[in-house]
Amino acid sequence: MVSLPGIVGQQRRDIREFTYPVAAGDLLIMHSDGLTDRWHLAPYPGLSEQAPVLIAATLLRDYAKRRDDACVLVARA
Repeated sequence: MVSLPGIVGQQRRDIREFTYPVAAGDLLIMHSDGLTDRWHLAPYPGLSEQAPVLIAATLLRDYAKRRDDACVLVARA
């Protein structure tokens, strides 16, 4: 997925729309740069089948950069 640099609300940019195919049951995980990009769900067997809030909380707990704010969005189609 496309990632754009910047701080939300700092300056106005042109709004662009991106569309991606999603199938029933797909898991979408998006996060800010406050979460390291080296995370994987593989060390957590069965986690991908859990509630999205549990997945987000686990990623924040284990992969958040301690000196930055972080946001994680987890959604299941």
